[in-house]
Amino acid sequence: EDHAEFGQVTGGGSTSANSFSGGIGTSRKFELTDLFVDLTRAVTPNSGGSVVAQDQLRLRLEHKFSARMAGFVAFRAIKDSALGNNSTFTNDRYITGSLGFEWRLYRQFSIAGQYIYTTEKYTTSLSSGNSNSVIVSLIYQPHRLAQDAPILND
Repeated sequence: EDHAEFGQVTGGGSTSANSFSGGIGTSRKFELTDLFVDLTRAVTPNSGGSVVAQDQLRLRLEHKFSARMAGFVAFRAIKDSALGNNSTFTNDRYITGSLGFEWRLYRQFSIAGQYIYTTEKYTTSLSSGNSNSVIVSLIYQPHRLAQDAPILND
């Protein structure tokens, strides 16, 4: 259990809040597929002087299609909410998903591609933002072992 205390500049005095920080997750490796999933909760102060609880879900599934080709799909959702009697912090939700591949041309060279979609929504207003990006990379790893699996690391 966490106990957080913070001063309120506008109202004077201080406020405190109790909350839980922790998480649970797993990482499983199979012959051709790797799975990672976790759920965490952390309580931290932010730069605006608010104590924020951050709930986060992460998921990543990687699959090796051949000795030279691998792909992945990943997802992350974050929910930030203020703790205590705090009127200065705006609660928000942040979601991102990505889809990518890596193709090994030679042992040291590979081409990687990734599509990323991100959205953020503030719960107390109509403000939101979305973004799309595509990343293509040429990767050179001079000391990569021949048996290393091709996969991108976020």
